[in-house]
Amino acid sequence: MINRIHRHQWCLALLIIVIIISLIFYLTNIEKADFIDWRIRKWQVLQEIDQLKRTAEKFKEVHSPWLSRANGSGNVKTILYWNTMYAEKHRHFMFGTGDVFRDCPVSHCYGTPNRSLMKSLQDYDAILFHGIEMNIKDLPTARSDFQRYIFFSWESSASRPINDLYFVLAPNFYNWTMSYRLDSDIRRPYGRVRDLLTREIVAPPGDPGGIVPWRSPDPHKPSDGELEIIKSKRKIAAWFVSHCDTRSRRETLVKELGKYFEVDTYGKCGDLECDQNNNDECYDLLERDYFFYFSFENTLCRDYVTEKLFLPMSRYVIPVVYGGADYSKFVPPHSYINIMDFNSTHELAEYLIRLSMSPVQYASYFWWKSHYLIEDTTKSTLCDLCEKLHNDQLPKKSIDNFTDYYLTDQCYSPGNLSWSNSMYLRKN
Repeated sequence: MINRIHRHQWCLALLIIVIIISLIFYLTNIEKADFIDWRIRKWQVLQEIDQLKRTAEKFKEVHSPWLSRANGSGNVKTILYWNTMYAEKHRHFMFGTGDVFRDCPVSHCYGTPNRSLMKSLQDYDAILFHGIEMNIKDLPTARSDFQRYIFFSWESSASRPINDLYFVLAPNFYNWTMSYRLDSDIRRPYGRVRDLLTREIVAPPGDPGGIVPWRSPDPHKPSDGELEIIKSKRKIAAWFVSHCDTRSRRETLVKELGKYFEVDTYGKCGDLECDQNNNDECYDLLERDYFFYFSFENTLCRDYVTEKLFLPMSRYVIPVVYGGADYSKFVPPHSYINIMDFNSTHELAEYLIRLSMSPVQYASYFWWKSHYLIEDTTKSTLCDLCEKLHNDQLPKKSIDNFTDYYLTDQCYSPGNLSWSNSMYLRKN
């Protein structure tokens, strides 16, 4: 590793020298040219220099983390992102590019989608696979004993079945898992909650079966600013959605609720639009116009709580949730309305309408904002991965029965949509 770092340093120095020599050469030729040729050559020189700069920057981006933080220690853990995550733009698995580990307590790690960065695929310390897009024809031909093969998925097993049965049936292919599930080796939930007083992360709990010691909801006296926001609202509910036919049959639930009040539907399944690439604009719209937004998951699966809940919680609008998770493990009590607490859509609709007419009672759902903070988990997931790769005390493991891990006792059926509490707990 030390020799490789020294080689990278020499290559970078050589590349800089080439740029300088090229610049001198072109400038010398320009001085000899006539005026018209000079203008042409000037443009050509600028193009050449720009290309060389881009090459240098690319080289620097790839190798500078090793040079700046490893300091020749030879102890950098390399992680290869094997395949794409739905699209080429997500070659970095939505972790970002560049030196993304630099702020971690254990930071000597580097991730890349470049399969040629190391001399051999067997030299990477870990290979991260987007498991639901695996292709049996595109696999490493050999693996080292020290390597960790990591299964990654941010979607539920019900909505994203694995394409190739080989990866379901083959034992011991994967060593670790990384997903939204609380029993993952490396967790990547869509959000987490920090206690503002203790600065500790309180949710989701460290133990998958644990109970979060939430503070009790306190009497919340809304500020003048909160009351102004609440009293300016004019519409009951909004729903942002891109998948119209789902296993959870959430679309049927929305249709039922639409019998009691108007539900504004944004996205592919409705007639209203809000640019989802500009989240702030959409959340401003929610906070300004609506009392409630529907955080309805496309499948009813254990621990599956997505950004539909976490992202808009920064605003003054109450989420109505529908999913298969135990929400008490993810967000504070009395910060959301769970349809499982109601016996029918009629009962739920009556409660929402009544709550929208009482500003003080409505504001009580924001008590938690004085005590907790919702955070993104991208950085914590990266840091956890790097720390585990450097932990030599962790026992070696592999997943013997991946079918059991991925499918058994994970997702539930919405039953016959009778809207009784029992229908939510019927397993597939």
